[in-house]
Amino acid sequence: MSENKSFDELLLPVRNDIDRIDKELLKLFTERMQCAERVAEIKRKAGIPVLNAAREQVILDRVKKEAGEYGDSAVALYSAIMSISRARQHNMLKSGGVLRDLEQNSPKTLKTDPRVICQGAAGAFSHSAALRLFPGQKPIFLPGFRDVFEAVHNGAGDYGVVPVENSDAGSVSEVYDLIMKHRMFIVGAADIPVRHCLCRAKGTGAVKKVLSKHEALVQCSAYLAAHDIETEAYSNTAAAAKFIAETRPEGVGAVCSAQAAEEYGLEVIAADIQNTDNNCTRFIVISREAVLPEDAEKISLCFSLPHTPGSLCHTLERFALLGLNLTKIESRPIPERNFEYDFYLDFTGNVHDVQTLALICALSDEMPRFSFLGNYKESESKMAVTFIKVTEEEQIEKIAEIAAPIWHETYDCINGVASTDYMIEKFQSVPAIHRQMESEGYVYYMMLDDGVPAGFIGLVPHKEGKMFLSKLYVSAAHRSRGLPRAAFDFIETLCQAEKLPAIYLTVNKKNFHAIEVYKYFGFHQTDAVVTDIGSGFVMNDYIMQKDL
Repeated sequence: MSENKSFDELLLPVRNDIDRIDKELLKLFTERMQCAERVAEIKRKAGIPVLNAAREQVILDRVKKEAGEYGDSAVALYSAIMSISRARQHNMLKSGGVLRDLEQNSPKTLKTDPRVICQGAAGAFSHSAALRLFPGQKPIFLPGFRDVFEAVHNGAGDYGVVPVENSDAGSVSEVYDLIMKHRMFIVGAADIPVRHCLCRAKGTGAVKKVLSKHEALVQCSAYLAAHDIETEAYSNTAAAAKFIAETRPEGVGAVCSAQAAEEYGLEVIAADIQNTDNNCTRFIVISREAVLPEDAEKISLCFSLPHTPGSLCHTLERFALLGLNLTKIESRPIPERNFEYDFYLDFTGNVHDVQTLALICALSDEMPRFSFLGNYKESESKMAVTFIKVTEEEQIEKIAEIAAPIWHETYDCINGVASTDYMIEKFQSVPAIHRQMESEGYVYYMMLDDGVPAGFIGLVPHKEGKMFLSKLYVSAAHRSRGLPRAAFDFIETLCQAEKLPAIYLTVNKKNFHAIEVYKYFGFHQTDAVVTDIGSGFVMNDYIMQKDL
């Protein structure tokens, strides 16, 4: 205790000196800011720009020399002071008039029925991104990124959806270059999970070679190498899937999304063959005009910097002073200018905030090259699972199509193929589904994973005063996507709306995997039942229930 007291006694006079100096510094800083304001008024009348880089450099050189061993620290301090002074002057002079007009006059919402353009073909990941960003719209597909930009630039479409970055493969350089060439604004963004499947046309034999986009083949290199599968680059994943479906080459498949496989009727041999589970691609929405929502959360800029020591560091410090979080910074060579670079910068912020707008306006006046690319909302890579009530014949046929391979996968090893075929015909054929819906009280819901049919639920509400879950099937390509959790959440919501106290189901006693899954989701065994389904076939089931 005595040692601590002695330490405090020794430190007290030093702290008093620091407090005294800080008080003097604060007074001098206030005086200096008032001088900066007077300078701003003089510059306003004279029409002189705020930044005088040559004078600032003279001051920094002098400060470094006079500060001796503290020279570098003094330069950092004075650089910050001058940056703050410039910011004050810019704010007084309302710098960045074009940006201020943009902030005031740009629309706050996207168009309600836009023409959306994306690169590739139906089923491509750009298609998934377009559906995520513009639900219900039918995008127009063009062959290349350049085609998408030119179409939006020429007014053939309102918005374009293009990829800018993949978590494994990095940035899409061509897209960044096209943004600057066509001076497009970014008005939206979404992170789309990249989950690749190995697919083939049905009946074309074991896959010895696959076609796909080069990046997709790289992202699946471990699986393809392990299975000794030859690769060949194709224009994009969906186009490869379409080619395989149309030409049906023996022993040749495609690496594509489950949506592309669904779109072109390919058979999924293996799902989730990408090297990493968290692989995702960031897509942006490009537009001729800025759209600046009141609740926008991400700002994108592009600028070049003067060739002076510490110019990038000093620029980034200005963001830190406002507490703005940088989420991406990347440099790109400026075309036809050797060893000169543009910097692309993303940060969290809203251009309608006074201080954030002032900073962007100040940078626009000071930078040799500067572009405000947009302020927008960004959709995270959350699974978009939706449920639609089945009412149309096409939907019923789709349910039967999804069910058949799942029944064979589950029951062939338990009861034999003949039994499985019989059960499909009796319980899951198109006529059987019609009978269940029309006379047995069944309600079916199609499960859509990012707009793609991925499975279905068959329910009988109010059976024995509870919700009877007759069927919950997820196709092979979507099983790792957490759909069962989403399905049970949906069913529980229906039970709450109907004021039903429990969900119950039957499961074959030998279907050990399904039994464990139901236990995981809170079901417990309540009874067992033996059902004669005719033609000499018998079902031995457990009854399981989840109380709500």
